[in-house]
Amino acid sequence: MIDSDHVAAAVVVFMDGREQWTGTATELLTGLDRQHERPPKHWPTTPQNLGGRLRRAAPALRGIGIGIEFDRDDKHRAINLTRETPKSSSSLSEPSSADSNDNDDNESPVTSADSTLFDDDYFAAMEAMADAGFEFEEFDE
Repeated sequence: MIDSDHVAAAVVVFMDGREQWTGTATELLTGLDRQHERPPKHWPTTPQNLGGRLRRAAPALRGIGIGIEFDRDDKHRAINLTRETPKSSSSLSEPSSADSNDNDDNESPVTSADSTLFDDDYFAAMEAMADAGFEFEEFDE
């Protein structure tokens, strides 16, 4: 389950139109930062923070077809992002019947409340994740 993970959503947008990407955490952080006029609250500020957030988001991203591998040799570390075949919808967590009753009008779990921080690509990525079966929870920051 993704709990409104801004990093995961940014990776989805970043990979739109790409089959693969390889680079350092610094390079990826720079690429993800370009998506925002102003980064969201709790956005990773260092490559090390980004690496941790990516490791936590990796299973969810794999579920929607984005693979993440962390490579390391004596002198270099690299992150490899690739397009993969998404897991079948049967292997994704299904919304509970209580959740589906609360959302009878098929309203997206993504709202435009934070539209000053995110662009249309961000919301499209969040909706794609919701369509793939991921559940989102609201939380106070």
